[in-house]
Amino acid sequence: MSTSSWMSLYVPVVPRDLRIGELVMDNEMAFQHYFEYMLPMGKVSRVDFVSKPNREGDGVVTSAFVHFSSWFDQSSTYQDVSVAALRPSMVDFSIL
Repeated sequence: MSTSSWMSLYVPVVPRDLRIGELVMDNEMAFQHYFEYMLPMGKVSRVDFVSKPNREGDGVVTSAFVHFSSWFDQSSTYQDVSVAALRPSMVDFSIL
């Protein structure tokens, strides 16, 4: 799969109390800031959050779909994810 064929990443679980440094990851702006400036990986066009019942059925799990309009091709993070996407056995993550 070439990197030009996917423009989104799936984050299966977004904990309610997720913090990256001082950044509280509980909204679209925080995800955009993280993927654009802290990693940096690419230009985020939008983030879709989805809530679904957890496996036990007694709570809710939030997932995120991070959609990109462009990649920062020279970014080491982008290059690492691109290599991993071409070798799915390296890591367990979903690209869309």
